[in-house]
Amino acid sequence: MKNSSGKAKMKSSLVFWGSRYDCMNDSQDYLFASEVVLPKIMKSIEKRKDITEDLKENNDAYPYIVSFSENEDDDSMWRHYNADVCLKIDTSYLFPWIEEDGVIKGFLGKCIYAKEQDIDEKFFESWRNSLQYLENIPSMARHACVYIKRDAFKIEKEWRLYLSDEKLPHIRPNGDCYYTEQPQDVKVKSIRDNDIVFYKEFRIDAKALKGIIVNDTDFEHFHKVKKHIEVLLMSKGFYPEDISIEQTSRYPLK
Repeated sequence: MKNSSGKAKMKSSLVFWGSRYDCMNDSQDYLFASEVVLPKIMKSIEKRKDITEDLKENNDAYPYIVSFSENEDDDSMWRHYNADVCLKIDTSYLFPWIEEDGVIKGFLGKCIYAKEQDIDEKFFESWRNSLQYLENIPSMARHACVYIKRDAFKIEKEWRLYLSDEKLPHIRPNGDCYYTEQPQDVKVKSIRDNDIVFYKEFRIDAKALKGIIVNDTDFEHFHKVKKHIEVLLMSKGFYPEDISIEQTSRYPLK
């Protein structure tokens, strides 16, 4: 099938690998969420008399995360992540979530940066409009663990696409109920000295890709790389003329 311009419609998708929270490069990020953010939020929730005990339960989960940034061509981001390219994504294709066949496959949200003493205030401020739906309290606490980050990282202007596995209830012989994580569509890869990393594939409409910035300060070499990228895009069903390929604005390295 072709569109009005005569081009065949592209049915492919962009595939991002979202690492499980406790497998991410920055282990402190996970520790901050589990040992600082969640305890503070749960402590604040316990003080609310309008929330029943079953809603106060800490039903934590391990989210799988893909990170994005509002910074397109930022020197500190290039240096910190040692990246070769930056993909420019139209978030309207995945905001506020992505879904397949009516099933939500990922939530997108902007990170909230807070100092430790302000975490609970930031939580209630950000989800104030949702607090009337008390059954969503545990879900909102998990959301907060994904999106609330240390204030020192606000320069990154991060957005996160995430999805957590479901927790299934089980009954012990004595009648007590407990929950265990039920992995769904989880894949495994081995990196960094054979460390095992669990991840999920997040599929986004391929039309969301709007541009590519190449971290190459050599003008002549960049244009060679650009030609290679154009060939690669065409081999994957993209139209290079629809996707900008730019050279980083960083000064050349000596």
